[in-house]
Amino acid sequence: MSTSQKSQKTEEYTFLSPQWFYNMYYIHFPFIMLTRVETLLLHGSLLLFIFLIVYGTYSYLFYGLMKALSQGYYFAFGDTQY
Repeated sequence: MSTSQKSQKTEEYTFLSPQWFYNMYYIHFPFIMLTRVETLLLHGSLLLFIFLIVYGTYSYLFYGLMKALSQGYYFAFGDTQY
């Protein structure tokens, strides 16, 4: 591979690597063209959106685990009422 081909090659990053997150967040959103208040609002709304996705995923997984344990206990021991 010649030097000109190396310089023309676009940088490829591994999916979900720190460089991938940097490119997705700081390069694809126009922080340079926004005022400080707009940047804070965009940054805050993106972080809130990501937080809600993570929280929803976590709570659904916890619900599914508890439901599976409850059904497994019922299957193994039957309806035990004291």
